[in-house]
Amino acid sequence: MEMTPQQTPRLFLVCPICGMESYVRQHFGDGYFYTAPASVFHFDDPETIEALRETVFRNRIGEIIWVADSSCCFIQRVLENKPAELRCEHTIRSLYSPEDTALSITYKVMKHQMERLGAKDLFGAAISDGTIKVSSLITARHAQNLVTV
Repeated sequence: MEMTPQQTPRLFLVCPICGMESYVRQHFGDGYFYTAPASVFHFDDPETIEALRETVFRNRIGEIIWVADSSCCFIQRVLENKPAELRCEHTIRSLYSPEDTALSITYKVMKHQMERLGAKDLFGAAISDGTIKVSSLITARHAQNLVTV
């Protein structure tokens, strides 16, 4: 899945704490990176929306790949029932149920985030008309696994 010259640039949405940039480059080649703790972006923040749009359109991004790691420290904090300190942890906790595993809660977070990204007022039109392709990837980096969602 290396990027060839005829492909448009990719934007990877990652958690800066998980250190996924080198891992992603190893598996997918070069691209742009946009980060938020636990890969949880808050699309109710106008600055986040504007910065993300600017990054995508200025760099002619044709594919957005959301990357979340099931071994992320923020996922683990929720699973261990530690107090939520950051906004991302509150989001994860709102999706959490006692039956969840690291993989299942990561999947729920990704699904939630993908729905938000596809909202009409963000990139919905560009996604619908095929200008921007969106996918997600859950990693279990410590286990050296990649799961495409």
